[in-house]
Amino acid sequence: MATISDIVEINISRETSAVSRAGFNIPMFLGTHSNFPERQRSYTNLAGVAEDFNSTDPAYIAATRLFGQDIEPPEIVIGKRYADSVDVSVLGTSGTITNTYNGTEVVTDVSGAADATAAVGLIESDFTAASITGITFTDNLDGTYTIAPTTTGADYSFTVSPASAVNVTYNATETYVDALDEVSNINNDWYALVTETHADADILSIAAAIEARRKIYGTSTSDTNVLSAISTTDVGQQLYDLGYTRTFIMYHADADTAYPEAAWIGGQLPEQPGSNTWKFKTLAGIPVSPLSTSQFNAAKDKNVNVYQRVGGVGITAEGVTGSGEYIDINYCSVLAA
Repeated sequence: MATISDIVEINISRETSAVSRAGFNIPMFLGTHSNFPERQRSYTNLAGVAEDFNSTDPAYIAATRLFGQDIEPPEIVIGKRYADSVDVSVLGTSGTITNTYNGTEVVTDVSGAADATAAVGLIESDFTAASITGITFTDNLDGTYTIAPTTTGADYSFTVSPASAVNVTYNATETYVDALDEVSNINNDWYALVTETHADADILSIAAAIEARRKIYGTSTSDTNVLSAISTTDVGQQLYDLGYTRTFIMYHADADTAYPEAAWIGGQLPEQPGSNTWKFKTLAGIPVSPLSTSQFNAAKDKNVNVYQRVGGVGITAEGVTGSGEYIDINYCSVLAA
């Protein structure tokens, strides 16, 4: 684990003059969903996000981190990776299930259904009665149903609630990089990217795409291989070997549910460039992820950031990208260019 002596040092940083430019304090979260038909939406507060997403959705969780720090960005962008279809599994037969198709809300009382399969039959009947256009409903006759646009590739929106009554699976063939391109073609006025995916292959492909842009990408992983000096093929080591200066990664045991990178970005982007560092920051809403001394050193050697408690306070370390460049230096150099 880290100690006070590990962080008491003199740092001479290459800080440029403060620069303020539209879009450089705006983060974007990119995820797979069908909550709105367009490719992206901007939000100025969490209440707006709550109107479009359930509290258990990755986009909402990430938004709570982005908006939940001592200082927060003026707005965030939520981008959409296109889902070719959505599979819904009914979990029970009590109460009501609300499906919203292209803005039309349809409420079905499933409490009289004999089982989940019968409940889907009731939902389909209400869908048909509502004369929904632009969406195809398919009863899979096994307690599940599939929603898809009537025209392949067409814009559509679909949500279902409550989250406790259903399981939702988004079926997407579009890559995250392709989705990033599609969103950026519409709205490129953002600077830091967070995504729902923490899969190694996705991280590496997104990092490669960001390296060619005037952006930064923050991600995290729960793979303990990044904490091993023996491992040479983990995602942290690969980002280090590739020398990426626009991507930073953090180890956290709860990476897939906590989105610590979103909290870090949310609290740092609003800062005036050149006035602070990303090192030694406390992340509101994020539990610490304790490490042994050997794990801490292995992560540090691979330029993998961590979040630990030192002196009774949770702090980020080391605040670097894959190449070892400090995140704030890269931020300032991009703004000054």
